Amino acid sequence: MPNKTQEVINALTKKVLHLMKTEGSKWTKSWANKTFVSVDGWEYSGINTLWLSFTGYKRLVYGTYKQWAKHQCQVKKGEKSTKLVFFKQYIKDGSEPISTYIISIIDEFYNQSRKKAL
Repeated sequence: MPNKTQEVINALTKKVLHLMKTEGSKWTKSWANKTFVSVDGWEYSGINTLWLSFTGYKRLVYGTYKQWAKHQCQVKKGEKSTKLVFFKQYIKDGSEPISTYIISIIDEFYNQSRKKAL
């Protein structure tokens, strides 16, 4: 059974591949030029930026239940959470961070799709 992080990665992979297949050359990177911020002011990075861009919400500010409560906000009853991954880059011996590698693969596929469409 996959852990929670692997579940998020698997769901993200399925979503990206589905968009690439269904949209073809019209597919765009929904995370490009977007910054997602926590209610406490921290910028989300890495895989969480990708994941939040696929949520379907137009908001750019997210937070946990406790973070919203700290700011005297109440989460609506029945709202569902968005699973995120604790992400910390660890670079060993000058190698590329895994997030850079994943994004470069997506960019390469995206650019190849664009060339085929032209």
